[in-house]
This record gives sequence, structure tokens and C-alpha cells, in this order.
Amino acid sequence: MKKFVVKFQVIQSSGKIPSLCNAITFVNTSLIDTVLVNNMPLKPQQTLSIEGNENEIDHSDYNVVLGTDPNTFYVITKFYK
Repeated sequence: MKKFVVKFQVIQSSGKIPSLCNAITFVNTSLIDTVLVNNMPLKPQQTLSIEGNENEIDHSDYNVVLGTDPNTFYVITKFYK
């Protein structure tokens, strides 16, 4: 059995988010702003989850462009210990 850690982050500015994890979830809690994740629109109240199989690690960098609504974009990542 593998142990893992889940990390929650509030993203406050646009930019590159490195993954280096087994699973990553983007959460747009804004009521008004659409956020772009690698040019894919994530509408208000939507999430995007990307999960790997057991023992896989995602080495992608995700480019995030935020709207104007502050503190409404979260990234949740799952890392193996």
C-alpha cells in the first residue's frame, strides 16, 4: 500500500502551475469569472480533474489565466510519499 498526501492551494495570480503529482484538480469557485487552464475555459463553479493510474506521475505544467474575482481558484494535488 502506497501512502500519499493531498495538498490544497489558493491560486491568486495567473501563471504556470507545475503538477509533479498523481492527480490534480482545478476548482473555479467564482460566480462570475471564467478561468483558462491551458486555454480550456473553466466556467464559474466548474472543476477539471486529471488523474493518473497507480504509480504514475504527471510532469505537465499547466498555464492558468485567472479572471478578476480574487481568491476563487483552487488547485488540489495528490502526491505519493
